[in-house]
Amino acid sequence: MNCPRTTTRRNSAATPRSGVVALEVILSLPILIIGVVGVLQFGVFFANAQVLNQACRVGALEASHQTLAAAIPSAVTDAIDHQLAPAGITRCYVRMEHNVGGGTTVVTNGTCTCGPTTNLSPTPAGDYVRITVCVEVTDLMPNALQYYGLDFSNQHASCTTVYRVE
Repeated sequence: MNCPRTTTRRNSAATPRSGVVALEVILSLPILIIGVVGVLQFGVFFANAQVLNQACRVGALEASHQTLAAAIPSAVTDAIDHQLAPAGITRCYVRMEHNVGGGTTVVTNGTCTCGPTTNLSPTPAGDYVRITVCVEVTDLMPNALQYYGLDFSNQHASCTTVYRVE
């Protein structure tokens, strides 16, 4: 069976469709860039949130080995800072709560206000220490989407950990 052969004609002149393709690229490229920047920004945030979580755990562990009084021991804040420093994060607030020696003692250290200080999980039985570490959100991630209306300036992230005092 013989099939007729079709040929397509190609001319060197631009087709009317080429302007539409350029317009589609111009309109969709900013949306694509915003999406990629958002994915990168929140990826950095979640990676640094793990650093904050680890710093909180290290601070609570160090506090559980210290003699607790009416001030946060410098060993606790040093341990927290040591964990945060490699990621370029600086703490703005540390809250220590303990019940060693009877009664609950709350001690704070820092300049910012953040995190829930009420509605925390119930305290465990026995002697415990609870450490809350707060940082600026812009320390955890770049504020790259502020130009598109998603601004994280003056926002805080916090982490709370409870350890038994040994």
